[in-house]
Amino acid sequence: MVDTWLLSPKPVSILPVAARGGAGKTRFALEILKGLSNLAPVQNQAWDGGMANHNELRALESTPGFVNVEWGAPTIMVLDYAASCTEALKVLARKLELRVRFHERAATALPPLRLLLLERHAHAESGWLEALVDRSKSTSTEDLFEDVLELAPLVAAEERRKILIDTMVAFAAFRPGVALPVLMAQAELDQILSNNQWHDPLGLMMAAATASTDGWESAFGLKRAGLAYRVAAWEAERIQKYGEKALLLHMAGLSTLCGGISSDRLLDLADREITLIKRPHPGGAAGLADQLRSALPTYPPTAGVGAIQPDIVAEAFVVKELQTRHGGIATLLRAVDDDTRSVEFLLRALVDFSEFKVWISGADPSNTVRTALEREFPDKVLELRKAFSLL
Repeated sequence: MVDTWLLSPKPVSILPVAARGGAGKTRFALEILKGLSNLAPVQNQAWDGGMANHNELRALESTPGFVNVEWGAPTIMVLDYAASCTEALKVLARKLELRVRFHERAATALPPLRLLLLERHAHAESGWLEALVDRSKSTSTEDLFEDVLELAPLVAAEERRKILIDTMVAFAAFRPGVALPVLMAQAELDQILSNNQWHDPLGLMMAAATASTDGWESAFGLKRAGLAYRVAAWEAERIQKYGEKALLLHMAGLSTLCGGISSDRLLDLADREITLIKRPHPGGAAGLADQLRSALPTYPPTAGVGAIQPDIVAEAFVVKELQTRHGGIATLLRAVDDDTRSVEFLLRALVDFSEFKVWISGADPSNTVRTALEREFPDKVLELRKAFSLL
């Protein structure tokens, strides 16, 4: 199906891909990118592609016309967390439609452009995808969009078993000399893996990671959230090795809430947080920024600071960090003000971690967070109230 989409005669095509967190959306996209070298060239040009940068995408909103929408070769662009960039994507779709019409009138060929939009939920008649598609007569972008592709869960026992074992083998390669737990008999393992908890690749990989230190009984005894907390704890241990523990963990949580921090904002935010949480850094804001770049690198390195990945682990890290540090509610409010991507992150975390909802309710009895979110994102009111169990 994907090859048919890539090689269709349409000059521009946008494919939304939906699946729950951890179901393998990013891996699915990376496999497509990895296979581009096997695709036949178009107009004697090889395929190119990569993961899109949210900040660069948003820059298109302020540029008129379609003069900055150029691609010189067959290209596939992948955007994760597409719902957090709805407005920018809507502008991009209009620009692409204008570009297609221009070339049609000029009778000139465009190399194919494919956009792969990854998100947990995607419905043509509701939510972010409905808001993204322009259906007006004069500026319609509807023809650019394909039907939503829903990724199927892992059903076959051999698929689940393979991911589990492959992850253990990978851990062994990175930890020479460390004894890994002996795997149980295949029949017993397949019986455990038949539970629907293990129908996502990420859940299996987190279980294998946990088993490598805690044993299989402990790993299989944890639910999805528990596994995510375990992996997030290792991520916290890794990050704090880069310098000032409390400040680094705090800033890593803020950066993750915001989907990363661009280089032009990093120093100002580092300076602000040092002041607000009253924890001086021996190197000042510049020193903290350097440690963050090392702990959460981006590509290119000059782009700023990244976010913890994958999303379920990122959510576990942020939930734990907000709950254990003073001023968690204030940090949430600053994140909402700093970057619109924070609302999508919070919606995911509220669904995945019921204790997060309980904590916010207890720490914020005046509903300051929910009120601020509804004020800043009126189009998300129904989603927010559902996430906060008000509907």
